[in-house]
Amino acid sequence: MKLTLLFGLFLSFSMCCFAQKHTITGTVYDEANNVLANANVIVKDSKKGTITNEKGQFSMDLEKISALEISYLGFETRSIVISDEKEVSITLKSSAEALDAAIIVSEDYNRTIGCGFDYKVIYMTETYIPMKTTLFPNPSANGMFQLQLNGDFTTLTVEVYTMNGQLVQSNTHSNLSKIPAIDLSKQPKGLYLIRMNADGLPLETKKVIRS
Repeated sequence: MKLTLLFGLFLSFSMCCFAQKHTITGTVYDEANNVLANANVIVKDSKKGTITNEKGQFSMDLEKISALEISYLGFETRSIVISDEKEVSITLKSSAEALDAAIIVSEDYNRTIGCGFDYKVIYMTETYIPMKTTLFPNPSANGMFQLQLNGDFTTLTVEVYTMNGQLVQSNTHSNLSKIPAIDLSKQPKGLYLIRMNADGLPLETKKVIRS
């Protein structure tokens, strides 16, 4: 009788816990109703997350009430609360913030002075064009990325950001005889920005997918 009672209590408890979780599916769009592939979908205040597929769709197993944070490069991050919904459509608003910009502005004009001599003045501003780098494999299922540098450097600083601008990792490498590795194995699945600086010079910002 005791065994039957204990088994019944365990079964009821298991069913109760199981009922508190459900699967949510969703699609992420921009303001023009275009789907956003590789958008970050993360359970707020946790390391659980995923990314949207090429159709902008995602699927996750959630607790009964969970808060999701959706982010994408060039768009404002959005948070939503999920309770009993099984399917959601999420629209992200574009952001005016740009990651990197290289602007070259030039202006010239002629001017005649009293002695009849003409001269031309040219104003020009230039920005540094970052050196290209290679990260592989990308996407990475285990979160490990190898970095290939196109140049000889002594010091390399690597910063990893989420798509909403949060810094999640920062490392400085001084021994560059070995190929530097970027370890995102403990980070949730999603899209990340890798910003690098070698010997004081900014390198090309890379986007990587932790799949």
